[in-house]
Amino acid sequence: MKDLEKAHPEKAARQVLESCADCDVCRFLMDTSCPFFPELYRLYDRELDGGKKATPQELRHLVDLCNFCGQCPCPNIRAGTIEAKTRFIERDGLKFGVRTIEDVERVARLCGAFSAIDQRPFPSQLHGCAS
Repeated sequence: MKDLEKAHPEKAARQVLESCADCDVCRFLMDTSCPFFPELYRLYDRELDGGKKATPQELRHLVDLCNFCGQCPCPNIRAGTIEAKTRFIERDGLKFGVRTIEDVERVARLCGAFSAIDQRPFPSQLHGCAS
């Protein structure tokens, strides 16, 4: 059962969307200070107005917008967002840019390789020619 739940992070993200947006307390409090809430309410309002449910890609984008700043007053929403984000990462992995930035050792080796290439003398410097 636990593996099946991990396979469906959209379910955890949808639960956050429905329970948080239905409350409506943070709609105007978090409008400018948090990128998560405007997107949450945009998706929720679209569902209410047109009946078009959020796609799995939109739900992934929603939880990716949360940077765990801790401003949202409801602990269950923070926990649900962390759970959804964790499930997405377990299933889909991290995006290339995030993986690259987080792999400090590999980035350092790559930068060191460029440094070594840059330090090689140019042919004109080998022959003592002035530029």
